[in-house]
Amino acid sequence: MVFKKSDHLPDLSQWKSVIDKINKQGCQQLKTALDKFPDIKNLSFPQNINIICYQQSCFPEKLKSFPVLFTRGKSIKNTDKIAAVIGTRNCTAQGRLTANKISSILTDFKFRIVSDLSEGIARISQQNACQQGGSNIVVFPGSAGEYFPGSSFSLANLIADTGTLIWLWPPFRLKIKLYKSNFQSANAVIASLADVIILVEASMKSGTYSVIKEGADLGKDILVWSKPRKGHQGDLPAELLNQGCTGFYDYVELMDLLGLPTQDKKNGKENSFSKFTAKQQQVLKLLDEPMPISILLEKTNMNINELLNLLIELEVNGHIQRIEGGMIQRN
Repeated sequence: MVFKKSDHLPDLSQWKSVIDKINKQGCQQLKTALDKFPDIKNLSFPQNINIICYQQSCFPEKLKSFPVLFTRGKSIKNTDKIAAVIGTRNCTAQGRLTANKISSILTDFKFRIVSDLSEGIARISQQNACQQGGSNIVVFPGSAGEYFPGSSFSLANLIADTGTLIWLWPPFRLKIKLYKSNFQSANAVIASLADVIILVEASMKSGTYSVIKEGADLGKDILVWSKPRKGHQGDLPAELLNQGCTGFYDYVELMDLLGLPTQDKKNGKENSFSKFTAKQQQVLKLLDEPMPISILLEKTNMNINELLNLLIELEVNGHIQRIEGGMIQRN
């Protein structure tokens, strides 16, 4: 896979004539012009949507290729730590747990999570971060005040209270038709804002690939969640790992890659079982040697659903793995 310069995101020179007009007219005049259309005003500004252009101090440095942004919520500071957590809409149970855990770590360390709020990995990570008081960023592909997909509306309103919503196009009277270029431009904004892009599960033919491509173009760090079993995470992670992107399997490794301090290591070795719940400790101690699920079920006296959920969580965290013969062993 070869990453090429994207042709759908104009650089600053391509925006020159537009920027010159905005600069000549001035941002306040642009707002005044929009105010002359009452329908537009009624559709947009009651939602507290602001318009900012590139020469304003509140305009994010990372987005100077765009002359105008339409935003709702708090401003984006140039010092903000921002991470994109992206992936498939059709995630596995492991992918869901992983997205939740990653977003929890990022929120704990004051990262702002950015995505398009599409279903699956992106929305799961955003929702979890929002519930924990995180300040997220959402980039929408449509016109200002339009929430796409429609199912994102409620969560977007919650995010706007502490985070930022972004649109690239002005408000229109009618709902505009969304083209591929709309999504590509939104993905370009996500990649531009992110200091690091974290991929959980995805296929090559997806919007996720577009974000990765933009990020590679911009020289952003791309971290790929990998796990031993194949066929459960889409073909994009495997392809990216083959191309030399950095993979991680457990969360301590992710935190190391992000340069975050961890308390899970002491003298270069993992701490004792004290950090685990009682039931997790019970399972891990039984797995001193490989064991099938049927024996674990018998020895732990758990019901099958409880045990399977616990095993998935331990596997996602990198503490256990499945090996040949249907056996499970501790890492």
